[in-house]
Amino acid sequence: MTKTVIHRDGRSEPFKTEKIINAITDVLNDMNLSDPFVAMFKIIKNFETKLPDEVKTEEIDGLLLKAIEPLITEDSIYDTIATKQFVKIISKEVNKKFSSFKEYVLFAVDTGMLDTRMKDFDLDLLELNINYANDNYLNYFGTSTLHNRYLLKDYDKNILEKIQWMWMRIAM
Repeated sequence: MTKTVIHRDGRSEPFKTEKIINAITDVLNDMNLSDPFVAMFKIIKNFETKLPDEVKTEEIDGLLLKAIEPLITEDSIYDTIATKQFVKIISKEVNKKFSSFKEYVLFAVDTGMLDTRMKDFDLDLLELNINYANDNYLNYFGTSTLHNRYLLKDYDKNILEKIQWMWMRIAM
């Protein structure tokens, strides 16, 4: 039986492994792996066991993360890979709501989630100084803990901020 991907607009198409290969390649990019194909093979093998017959496009990144998680105990490199995938998921979720740090802060202040004094800062300047590469200093457990406990969420428990936005919010 062929696997099917259901897009956000409702149309469906056969699952294409090359799209998963591209997604994994993006995560493995800039990593100094001695043999990236070994990591790719292990992740794809685990991913295929988790892939249902029908999957929504927005579920694929999460399934990919679930495929990486059990490999963490094998080699610490998978911790780094899982962290990069998790940061990617968080960023995608936040990017659906906000196009900038400033937009996020103004929304959070207007909805009463953040103190009104946050508007007093030069949000454009602060945004220019956010270094998203600093997410790479966290391990998977740290990223997971921040996601589950400390990143600002709305009343429906949807994540509203990226990890570096959280650190900037705390610094403010």
